[in-house]
Amino acid sequence: MIAVVAGPGCARARAFEAAAARAGLATRRVEYGELLAGGWARLEGADGVRLETPGRDPGLRAALITHGAPAVEAEGGAPLSAAQAAAVVADRGRLAGARQAHLGFVRLLGALAARGLAFTNHPDEIALAFDKPACKARLAEAGLPVPALLGPVRDLAALRDQMRAAGVGRAFVKLDYGASASGMLALSTRGPAVRAFTTVEVADGALYDTRRVRHLTREADVAEVVAGLGALGAHAERWFPKASLHGGAADLRLVTVAGRVTHGVTRVSPTPFTNLHLGGDRRPMAALEARVDPAAWARLLETATRVAACFPRSLSLGLDVAVGSDLRRHAVLEVNAFGDWLKGVAPEGEGPHDAQVAALIRSSRAQVPPLDAVLFDLDGTLVGPAAPAGVAALLEAVAARYKLALVSDGGGARQRAKLEAAGLAGLFEVVVISQELGAQKPSPRAFAAALERLGVGAARALYVGDDPVRDMAGARQAGLRTCWVARGRGYPERLPAPDHQISDVLGLREVLRC
Repeated sequence: MIAVVAGPGCARARAFEAAAARAGLATRRVEYGELLAGGWARLEGADGVRLETPGRDPGLRAALITHGAPAVEAEGGAPLSAAQAAAVVADRGRLAGARQAHLGFVRLLGALAARGLAFTNHPDEIALAFDKPACKARLAEAGLPVPALLGPVRDLAALRDQMRAAGVGRAFVKLDYGASASGMLALSTRGPAVRAFTTVEVADGALYDTRRVRHLTREADVAEVVAGLGALGAHAERWFPKASLHGGAADLRLVTVAGRVTHGVTRVSPTPFTNLHLGGDRRPMAALEARVDPAAWARLLETATRVAACFPRSLSLGLDVAVGSDLRRHAVLEVNAFGDWLKGVAPEGEGPHDAQVAALIRSSRAQVPPLDAVLFDLDGTLVGPAAPAGVAALLEAVAARYKLALVSDGGGARQRAKLEAAGLAGLFEVVVISQELGAQKPSPRAFAAALERLGVGAARALYVGDDPVRDMAGARQAGLRTCWVARGRGYPERLPAPDHQISDVLGLREVLRC
């Protein structure tokens, strides 16, 4: 049974529940308001928890603003009171309190994460997706194409200085924590004129999200919006020139499920904002694909897979990806933790939610049987440029339930030095190095030696590694169950599939439920 946590009247939640019902998967609806009121017992007995968007319900938004007060105080700010939160919510569309509501939601996500539940999308990764600068930085660190960040926004004069320093004449201003194009401005400063498109309107000094696009041609109007967004917490990024289609700017909303692209749409708009709720036109994904060279399209899909690998504990993501005006380059514009609902996109009857439910059912059927030990590869899995942060914490969590061993090729002194440098040496009960043993992977001797020293049978051990032959084939031959760390790669079709595939080693938490 999956507990679906959502705001009141959430259509996204209903769509997932309908897909679950079609597949015979039970669900239970839980509202965020229940959790804010301490109703954690509503999550008990669930095999997994799916978190949906809180939505725009006024009562829940006011509750989240109030819940965010301690976080604002911790930052040294003056939070809105409960009465002020109610007044802001009653003033429809007003952006005041948006950051405090965001912090309230992040605080609730932290409380959820601390409960150690099995999530379809982990709360920590949902919080990262909402933190736009941090999310873009994570993707950039992974070598993925994203628009260059120009830095925090203060006012129009400072922003123009930032743009001049970067040598750009156009930029996007976005709230650090915004969603659905809320609080966005597309700015052009080429020549003496300053022009902008924005979803923001200013009335009596207050900013409002109008959910419609306005074209500003007076510099004073642009400056007022930029300063208002800067006061709320905003950043600027380089404007990525998009491909054109049917006379408008075009980009893609892609949905990944279990690490691969399963669905998508092309979005076309006469303004820089292609969001469908702002008047963007929905077209088949093939409409843009047809204009792109196959090799460039393959690179785009590979990028989407690599983005999903940066969120290894998320079953599904929505990705906004732009193809460049040259039809060769592409850039990841946004990662949306709640961007998996593409109405009307269901090839052969399977929509994004159906694909997620099918993946959940496959995962439940492939759960690891009772284990006594988990064995690990070293290079590329636990250490090295491809290894994610948080490996030590993961190993500590696994070590609390299982015996741990390392089986690594290479020289003994060098591999042990890597373990020490990474702070992992004390976590393994057994360390087997091929040079010391005289048998390299995929030889079963290396795995058998580790099992013998642990006193564990092969049937009750899982091996985690990143090499399809040395790690997966070798461990399988030795009788162990296998878990492959994909890191954005496809598994060789000529080889028997591993028992489990994870984007990076942190995904082991979901496999082992720890």
